[in-house]
Amino acid sequence: MLLMLLLAACGGGAEEAAPAPDENPGAFLERIFGYGISGQNGRLWDVLHPAHQKVVTRKRYVECRSKGHVRGLKVDSFEVIELSDAEVNAEEVPEKTSKEVTYRVTTSLGDERYTSTQKGYVVQVGDHWVWTLNGDDYRAFKGGTCPP
Repeated sequence: MLLMLLLAACGGGAEEAAPAPDENPGAFLERIFGYGISGQNGRLWDVLHPAHQKVVTRKRYVECRSKGHVRGLKVDSFEVIELSDAEVNAEEVPEKTSKEVTYRVTTSLGDERYTSTQKGYVVQVGDHWVWTLNGDDYRAFKGGTCPP
């Protein structure tokens, strides 16, 4: 299905589909989760979907995300539980398919530990993975404000 979408986007079979990313979707999500936890917001913006990069500049994204950064928070473990295909449900993103990654993450801050199970979505653009803003964050940035 993804191959058919890529061929259609390129105007038919004359173009070759982009090669699959070298990094698996779970590893990509773990990497960007680490960027967020460690306050590497510029690196996080660098792998944001290009359509969403048009909504918020790198500088503004870093400014907004730095306000809520918790210093000393660490990732103790990150485990991919399930990987499946999913439809893209993100504004202004032309791709129609994504990978849904269900993961369990344990974080710590000092002596306190917190474990949760979450879902993340990654989209293939060209030969690499990107992530998308959730609807609330997208609307806030589009409206010129920082997400809460």
